[in-house]
Amino acid sequence: MIILTVDQAVEWMKEIQKRMDEHKEQLTVLDQAIGDGDHGINMTRGFTEVTAKIHHVNYDSVSDVLKSAAMTLMAKVGGASGPLYGTAFLKMSVAMQGKDVDEHVFKQAIKEAVDGIHSRGKADFGEKTMYDVWSQVADFLEEEEVNDWGWHGRSLPSNY
Repeated sequence: MIILTVDQAVEWMKEIQKRMDEHKEQLTVLDQAIGDGDHGINMTRGFTEVTAKIHHVNYDSVSDVLKSAAMTLMAKVGGASGPLYGTAFLKMSVAMQGKDVDEHVFKQAIKEAVDGIHSRGKADFGEKTMYDVWSQVADFLEEEEVNDWGWHGRSLPSNY
């Protein structure tokens, strides 16, 4: 069963942008404690650019949507976040290339994203980085049976 379509991938990017914008201040405050305090601003700017770009393009595949997002994030988001998020989405794009995105393809794509984040970021689990989060997501998905992940045109749940 296909669990991610082109339209859903586009909506996913829009939802990420919306959530980044809603939590921009919180992300900035958290980043001030350990960095230069621009994470919320950078991520909002990056995903705003992603949504602006994907709005004007008709994509043939989920892979193409994620590759477009990856390249935009790498070009528009400064610091480590742009290359890390860009790498994650690019690795997912490659894993999905030429395939319908079913449960197995999606899970493999997430694993590839985790490996890409690990390789690019040189972080290990437990260092409180995005690698920790993505690793746990991959582990959860490995154990999760997918019955219906399709949103069928609906927005993601508000607690997502």
